Amino acid sequence: MTTREHMPETDRADVLCYEEVMAAQSADFEWPELDEQAACSLCYTSGTTGTPKACSISHRSTVLHTYATLIPGAMNISSGDVMLPIVPMFHVNAWGNPTPARWLVPRW
Repeated sequence: MTTREHMPETDRADVLCYEEVMAAQSADFEWPELDEQAACSLCYTSGTTGTPKACSISHRSTVLHTYATLIPGAMNISSGDVMLPIVPMFHVNAWGNPTPARWLVPRW
C-alpha cells in the first residue's frame, strides 16, 4: 500500500493506493471496544528451550512498549529518521519496532 504519488507502474490488482482505500471508507466508523489483554499479535518462539510455539502479545503490552520506545533518549528515533529493522518480523515482532515506527517515522 502506498500513496498515489509513489504508486509503481503495474498491472497487479493487489497494489493499493492508501488515499483511495481511505476515501472509500465510511466516516462513521465505530471503533470496537477491545480488552487490553486481548491478543494483538502472535510471534513464534525459536524452540531454543523446547518445542517452538506461538506466543500471544497483548494490546496492552504493545502500547506500553511503544510508549517506552518513544520516550526521548530511549531509542533516539525521530520523525526525521528512516527505520530498517535488522531482525525478522517473526522474531519478537522485529523487537517491537514496527509500532513506534508507524507512530513517529514517516519512512518505514
